[in-house]
Amino acid sequence: MTGTVEPHDPDPETATGEADRCAPLARRDYVFDVQESVRSIRLDRYLVGKFPNFSRTYLQKLIRDRAVSVNGTPTDRIRHPIEVGDRIAVRVPGATSLDLAGEYIPLDIVFEDSDLVAINKPAGLVVHPPGRGSNAGTLVSGLVYHFQQELSTVSGPLRPGIVHRLDKDTSGIMLVAKNDSAHFQLARQFHERAVRKVYQAVVQGELERDEDVIDLPIARHRRNPEKMAIDFRMGKSAQTQYKVLERFRGYTYVELYPRSGRTHQLRVHMTYIGHPVATDFLYGNQRVIFGDEFSAEPGAADRIVIARQALHAHRIRLEHPVTRAALDLAAPLAPDIEELLDNLQRHRRLR
Repeated sequence: MTGTVEPHDPDPETATGEADRCAPLARRDYVFDVQESVRSIRLDRYLVGKFPNFSRTYLQKLIRDRAVSVNGTPTDRIRHPIEVGDRIAVRVPGATSLDLAGEYIPLDIVFEDSDLVAINKPAGLVVHPPGRGSNAGTLVSGLVYHFQQELSTVSGPLRPGIVHRLDKDTSGIMLVAKNDSAHFQLARQFHERAVRKVYQAVVQGELERDEDVIDLPIARHRRNPEKMAIDFRMGKSAQTQYKVLERFRGYTYVELYPRSGRTHQLRVHMTYIGHPVATDFLYGNQRVIFGDEFSAEPGAADRIVIARQALHAHRIRLEHPVTRAALDLAAPLAPDIEELLDNLQRHRRLR
C-alpha cells in the first residue's frame, strides 16, 4: 500500500478555530484556541493534554522559560488558570535532526507518503539513543540518513520522527512522522487510543482459555528499574486482550490486542498469568531455544532457533493524519519467529 499525498499546510486562522487541534505556524511554533470546557485547569496540565508526546516536566520548563503565551502575554506561571476563549501560543525551541549523524541502515518500508512512513523494524535494532550519547546503530540514525530533514521535530532533537517505539528485541511495524502536523495528529490518535495495534507472540505453556482480557495495573518495578510489574497500589490501568491462534506441547501461538499503551505491557501481563513470551530474557525463565529442543538431527544442538522475545508488532490500524483515510498496515512475521513456529508445527503439534 503506497502512494503520494501533497504536503498539508493548514490555514492558521481556520485551524486555530477548531477544538482540540494544534496548527503549526512555523516549524516549532504552535497556536490554538481553548474551546472546550476546562473549568480553570492550570496551564501545565492543559498543555499535557495538547502535547501528549511531551513530558509535564518539559512543558513546565517551557512555561518557566516564558516560551508560552496566554492571550498574547508570555507567562512563567505553571499554575496559570486557563479559561474558555483563551488563545495559547507555544514556542518549542531546540535543535533539529541535523544535529544527529545519519548512518546507512537498511529500512524495510511498508508504507510511505509525504507525511508518514511505516517501517518493519527488525529485532535487535534500538529505536533511539537513551540520552545525549552517540546515536550510532539506532533506527533514528537510519531515519536521518534516509529522510534527512523530512522528519518531525516534536519529540525533540534526539528522536526525529519518532511517534511511538518498540523495544529493541521486539520486531514489527512502527510509524514515523515526516512533519510536525502529521506527528501531532498521530500522537493524538495514540493518546485517545484510536490506534488499533495487533501483536503476535509465542508464549510458554498452554493457555487454558481460547481468548480473554487481562485487566491488571502496571507500574515501574520497585526493585529493578529496568522492569515493569503488576502493582495494585501504584499501577496505572492496563488492558490486554488475547486470542489463541494455535496450540503446541509446551507453547501457545497467540494474537495480542493492547487496549492501553503501558511500557512492556504485553510482556508483563503474559508473565503475570503464567505464560511469559518465549525467550523473554527480562521477564521469562527461558533464555535461548536451540534446535535440539525439537529435533534429534545432527547439529541441532548448535543451531539457535530464537534468541530474543518471540514478540512481533504485526498490524496497526489508524486514520491517516492528513487525508483521514483508513490505513491498515501489516508487517510479516520475523524469520526467527517463523522458524520457531515451523519447528513447533513439525515437532510439537497437538494431535
